[in-house]
Formats: sequence, structure tokens, C-alpha cells
Amino acid sequence: MLKLEREYQGDIPPEIFFFNMTGFIITALVLGIIHLGLLVFFIIHAINNTRVKPEERIIWVLLFIFVNSIAFPIYWGLRIWPAEKTESNFVRM
Repeated sequence: MLKLEREYQGDIPPEIFFFNMTGFIITALVLGIIHLGLLVFFIIHAINNTRVKPEERIIWVLLFIFVNSIAFPIYWGLRIWPAEKTESNFVRM
């Protein structure tokens, strides 16, 4: 970067600047697409999850829309990670 500053005396041409920013731009686009995919996944899961009450579904969808980065791990920890308990193999008397 110092070489560019000495060569162009503080004014870096846009083509060089954007060429240097290509990695950041591609990373931001990929992460944005992943984030959008997670948003769609969590909304669909919250709507189709039978263990969630209908009133709670509305709250989850609104949380996903407005504070998604915070709501994703909370929903994952409360509703996706704990699997349903299976019945025991013991005979009840």
C-alpha cells in the first residue's frame, strides 16, 4: 500500500482500489446469500414446526425479520437442537 501511495501520491485509481477490494466484495456477497438462505430456512421451519404454538410462530417470524442474527441461535437452541424424547422400551404396568 505504501508503494501505491508513493506512486500515485495519495490518489489511487478506482480500478486498482476495486481490484484490491474484490476479495472483500466476494466474501460479503457469499455471506449475504448464506444469511438470506438461513432466514428463509428459519422462517419455514418456524411456520411448519408443530411443537410451536400459533401465537409463538408469529413472534418468531417477526424476530427473524427484524433481529435475525440474534434470533437464529436462540431459536436453534430452543426449538431445533433439543430433539423430541423417544418412548422408553420398558413395559409400563
